[in-house]
Amino acid sequence: MEDCMRYRMLLLALVGLLVAAFAACHHGGAGLSDPDKAVIRKVADDAVKMVAAGKTDWVPGYVDLYYAENAEFLMPGAPVVEGREAIKAAFASLPITSLKFEIQDIEGCGDLAYVRGAYELTLAPPGAAAPVVDKGKYIEIWKKQADGSWKAIRDIFNSDLSPTGMTIMAGAPKPDASPEVKRLSSFVGSWTGDEEFKASPMGPGGKGVFRMDCQWFSGGFQVICRSEGTTPAGPMQGLAVYGYDAEAKTYTVYGMDNTGFGGLGKGSVQGKTWRYSFDFTVGGKPMKARSTVVEVSPTEVALKDEFSAGGPWALLGEGKATKVK
Repeated sequence: MEDCMRYRMLLLALVGLLVAAFAACHHGGAGLSDPDKAVIRKVADDAVKMVAAGKTDWVPGYVDLYYAENAEFLMPGAPVVEGREAIKAAFASLPITSLKFEIQDIEGCGDLAYVRGAYELTLAPPGAAAPVVDKGKYIEIWKKQADGSWKAIRDIFNSDLSPTGMTIMAGAPKPDASPEVKRLSSFVGSWTGDEEFKASPMGPGGKGVFRMDCQWFSGGFQVICRSEGTTPAGPMQGLAVYGYDAEAKTYTVYGMDNTGFGGLGKGSVQGKTWRYSFDFTVGGKPMKARSTVVEVSPTEVALKDEFSAGGPWALLGEGKATKVK
């Protein structure tokens, strides 16, 4: 439901921009010329050829050719990516091995145009048994630049394929659940966030963005969170199950992600601060990690991750998350 509402809002914003731009056409302005349409088609063709050439460093040239400096890239299940440099980082994090798209319609007026089309791309996620092929549709808004070139200023797309993955049986907290179990309701909701990571044995440094949806599991004893986004190491998908062990009198979380990591953590809460700790192994060496979540307000939390390789704790990353629903 959240994805549907998000896309409706984004599409409304695009429609609003189009209506404002094309109102002039209905009041005597000239429509988009054939030469302008030809320029847009050539940019699209040249961009696809860059990917087809098979070079590993196609992203910078592709983005510089295709997108305006202040363009916005609207990916499914992720925050809006704003600006050409941020779009380059987003493309670089996607393991795209092939990309092609077909322009099905171009209309416009003056220095604005909209493009509707279909795309097909192939992804090669690290560790995947086989490449992933995706097909879908897109709508873009293009603007004529001061030098006469045309570049995309808004780009939104979604897949034709049905969502994959398991369905979580949703519930509500058990009416007679303990206060400790009910305290897990702090995690319930839809969140978006970002975190700045330091280079470490776990991976490279840089910025990560994510979206997380948490809900009570059927029965009302655990909260299940599904997350997706990008990290400095690439695309991320994760699943975590939060609960409370009444016998051990401790909070628990079992988490796993698309890199193959899986582990059990134990936690506690004091006031508005949650802390979870984990033991795991990297390259045959035992490691420890701990995550701290501080409830700044009912709709915002501060995040901090640390690790230790047997010595002092070192900062792994810091960020925040905002509850959007």
